[in-house]
Amino acid sequence: MKLYNTLTRKTDEFVPVKEGEVGIYMCGMTVQDRPHLGHIRSFLVGDVLRRYLEYKGYKVNYVQNFTDIDDKIIAKMHKEGIDWRDVGWKYTEEYLNAAEKLNIKKADHFPRATQFIQEIIELIEELIKRGYAYTTPSGNVYFEVAKFREYGKLSGKKLDELKEGARVEPDPEKKNPFDFAVWKAHKEGEPYWYSPWGKGRPGWHIECSAMSTHFLGQPFDIHMGGQDLIFPHHEDEIAQAEAARGKKFVNFWVHIGFMQIKGEKMSKSTGLFFAIEDILKEYDPNTVRLFILQKHYRTPMDYSEEFLKNTEEAWKKLREVMKRAQAGEDITLNTELVSDFENMMDEDLNTPATIGKIFSYIKEHPEDPHTPAFLLKILGFYLPEIKTDEKFNQVMDIIVEVRNKLRKDRQFAYADMIRDKLGEIGINLKDSREGTTWTL
Repeated sequence: MKLYNTLTRKTDEFVPVKEGEVGIYMCGMTVQDRPHLGHIRSFLVGDVLRRYLEYKGYKVNYVQNFTDIDDKIIAKMHKEGIDWRDVGWKYTEEYLNAAEKLNIKKADHFPRATQFIQEIIELIEELIKRGYAYTTPSGNVYFEVAKFREYGKLSGKKLDELKEGARVEPDPEKKNPFDFAVWKAHKEGEPYWYSPWGKGRPGWHIECSAMSTHFLGQPFDIHMGGQDLIFPHHEDEIAQAEAARGKKFVNFWVHIGFMQIKGEKMSKSTGLFFAIEDILKEYDPNTVRLFILQKHYRTPMDYSEEFLKNTEEAWKKLREVMKRAQAGEDITLNTELVSDFENMMDEDLNTPATIGKIFSYIKEHPEDPHTPAFLLKILGFYLPEIKTDEKFNQVMDIIVEVRNKLRKDRQFAYADMIRDKLGEIGINLKDSREGTTWTL
């Protein structure tokens, strides 16, 4: 299996640190606002990679964090007049609800920054001890970027190139404008924790270095996140972890392309986004999964209502195939299709080619729903479990009886309308010489 590695800037053969096991860290949300389709694109890609690795026989340890304290959350706290913990939990819960609907497997660990204050402090102490971080009179602690000679190896950026027009956090106590905070001194009205440098809270980047290595060790296999995190967030993670421990941090860096609206990145900071819960009120979760997987994960993707509606129609065809496979007994798989699927997924998780191949196979081999359904399940598509009771069954029997009477009286327009309306809500009628049957 090959994956594009941002660190090497090429598609590399994937070899895990430990045979048969894979450790993945997904950079999760900063929970100061609602989860949107851009977040979900990253998390769905992570879900598919995880599912495919498990299909190949790996034991996957999957970690996805929540940043539950930072400047934006504090600003939201002041704006809404509620506790910062309530801000974080409100949007964490919204994400978890959406992820469940989307059939995104739960992470093995969902660490939050505020649960790892001690580990963060210990990491900072090691950085100070090794001469990579320094304290200031006001109680801030900064990582000294110039001391880490490999700074920029992930993003390709050089310090000299950053001097003009870079966005930096101003502080006259910094040795270099590009040094970044690993610990922020307490300000009035902000939450704080006690540390050797006084009251304060962790900087953004340090939490991920501490939490990922806590669960996965160092080095670990795969670090994932949106392309917007390459610099400075992931660059700074590398600097902290490798400076503190003197060894490689991560082997593979997998970054997901932007979700855009008319060419502009979907973002909480600009307010230009579509909340995933709002989208799921209009569309089946499988439609959203198909919408996202029809583009290669590294390619920028434009949100389009028209494309989403077209995808909805495409999902209906796949849903019918999965239903037929569910009802059938013969589960012999087409080994050629399975092999093609594996070859395409092994080439940097090529889901667009995979999905295209499945659609072609369905058209060419209508007699075999089982192999496409088997592969769709690996990609995370699912049929929701629908429970019926005796009254529901009785109502359906009445509807079928009424429709049969309409057909007998040659009232075909009304009979077809009943069939079509039921089909829109997922109840399918099938007419045959033996009579009419219905399925969910």
